[in-house]
Amino acid sequence: ERLPALVAAVRAAGHPVSWLCDPMHGNTVTTGEGLKTRYLEHVEREVRGFLTAVRSADGTAGGIHLETTPEDVTECVRNETRAHQVGEKYTSFCDPRLTASQAVSVIAAWRD
Repeated sequence: ERLPALVAAVRAAGHPVSWLCDPMHGNTVTTGEGLKTRYLEHVEREVRGFLTAVRSADGTAGGIHLETTPEDVTECVRNETRAHQVGEKYTSFCDPRLTASQAVSVIAAWRD
C-alpha cells in the first residue's frame, strides 16, 4: 500500500534507487508443532505485489533476496495445507530456507 508512494517520492527527489525485494522475512510463520516455516504462495504473492508497486511508480525493481539451500529439505512448503510436511527434513538452525526448485518457483513469480 505504502510502497508506490515511497517509490514516487524518492524518484521525485531525484535519488537514483534500485529497489530490492526481501519476501522471506515478513512471511515466516510457526506451525502447530512449533517449527518456523514459510509458505511459497505467500512469498510469491509478495514478489508479484512488490513488482506491481515499484513499476506503478516508475521505479526500478533491481533484485530479490532469498534464503536457500542446496539440500533437499522441507523447511518451506507450498501452502498451509502442506504444513504437516515441514518437520520431515528440517535442518536449519535459524530460519527456514527454500530448496533449489522452490527458489526457481519464486524467481518465476519475478518474471511474470
